[in-house]
Amino acid sequence: TFRLRVLNRLQLPYFQDFETWEGGWFVDTTASNLPSWQWGMPVGQTIARAGSGQKAWVTNLAGEYNNFELSYLQSPCFDFSGLTRDPVVEFLLYYDTEQGYDGAWLEVSTNDGTTWSRVGNLGDDIHWYNEIISLTFQDTVWSGQSQGWLFARHPLTGTAGKTEVRLRFAFRADPFLAQEGIGVDAVRIYEPLASD
Repeated sequence: TFRLRVLNRLQLPYFQDFETWEGGWFVDTTASNLPSWQWGMPVGQTIARAGSGQKAWVTNLAGEYNNFELSYLQSPCFDFSGLTRDPVVEFLLYYDTEQGYDGAWLEVSTNDGTTWSRVGNLGDDIHWYNEIISLTFQDTVWSGQSQGWLFARHPLTGTAGKTEVRLRFAFRADPFLAQEGIGVDAVRIYEPLASD
C-alpha cells in the first residue's frame, strides 16, 4: 500500500497547519548547507510545542540548529494569476537564535524559484523582522528570542497576476553558539479585502 499526493499550483485562499502532512513544503537541499529543518512534533527545551495543533516545521525538533547552517524551507508553487491585488501571507513564528549573529527571513520568487527576493523590511506590518545584522547578513532578520509563538503578517508585494510563486523561509547561523532556531506553523495566504 502506498499513498501518492499530487500538487499542482495552489490557489487562494490557502491554509496549511502541517498537522496531517508536511504540506508540500520541503527543505531545498540543493541551495542549503547543513540544513536542520524537520517536520513533526517539537520537543525542545525552548520550542517545546507547535504554534497550532501538534506539528510544525522547526530547525531540529528536539534540539539545536547547526553551526554554519544556511538552509531554506520552500513552499509548493502558487498560482496568483487571478489576483488584482497582492495577497498577504501570515503565519505563526518562533525564534530562538544567537542575538545579533544568527537569524531567519522570508523570501519570495515569482518565477518558480529561479530568482528570490526578501519579503519586507525591519518593522513592517505585524512582527516583521526585529534586527539588522550587519556582520553576517547586512540585512534585516528575526534574531534573538521571540519568547513564544508570534503572529507575523506581510503583503507579498509584486506577486498579483503571477503564475509561479514560491515562498521560502531562510535561516543562517554563524560558527558559534547554536540555539533552537526557528519554528513555522499555520501558514495562511489570502487576498485582502478592500478598505471600506
